[in-house]
Formats: sequence, C-alpha cells, structure tokens
Amino acid sequence: MTFPFIAKYALETPGVARRVATTAPEINANTTFDQLNQVPAPTMNAVRALVLRDRLSFASAAWFLRTKCTPDIATSLTSATADAWSKYMTICVGTSDAPERLEGYRKALRAYGL
Repeated sequence: MTFPFIAKYALETPGVARRVATTAPEINANTTFDQLNQVPAPTMNAVRALVLRDRLSFASAAWFLRTKCTPDIATSLTSATADAWSKYMTICVGTSDAPERLEGYRKALRAYGL
C-alpha cells in the first residue's frame, strides 16, 4: 500500500491510532491523502513501523478490501477471474490492469493451486 493508505489503516486500527498520535501528531483522521503524500520520509517510516508486525501487516489486506472496495468487487474476487481482478485493480487500487500485472496475478493463483 502507498503511505496514505498505511496511515489511514494505522489510524483505524485499535491500539495503533493512539501511537500514531504520539509518533506523528500531524496525522489524524482529517488528514487528506494529498497532505499524507507530503509527510517527511522519517515520519512515514515511523508510522509504517507501527503496523509492520505480521499480525497487523497481514491484516492490512483485509482492511483494504473491506474499506476501499465495494462488497460486489470483494465478493467477485472469489471467482479468481481476470475480470474480477481487473475491476479490483482499476476501481479499488486505482491503477491499471496492465498485462504484466495480470501475469503476476495468474502466477499467484497457480501457486495456490487455483
């Protein structure tokens, strides 16, 4: 995830939000994505460190899917189709569904036996 999403995730994670307030008092629920993109690198790294432990890091994917995608897109991912992946990439993630990205998705599916 890009830093603005990491910061929003940290702010919405119980037990981490109060640590964000101590670590980076300039970041709060009202901080915009544009403002988060302007945060100095040392502050970004300090906030990232708050959610790097495995439990929080792995949970960030579920948070992203739940908060940044509509339920129909999240549900469609269970089909493991290129169309579902394309909608996820373009609508939720906000990037392109370039062929090289699709190939990475297909490799991941094969690795999981899907």
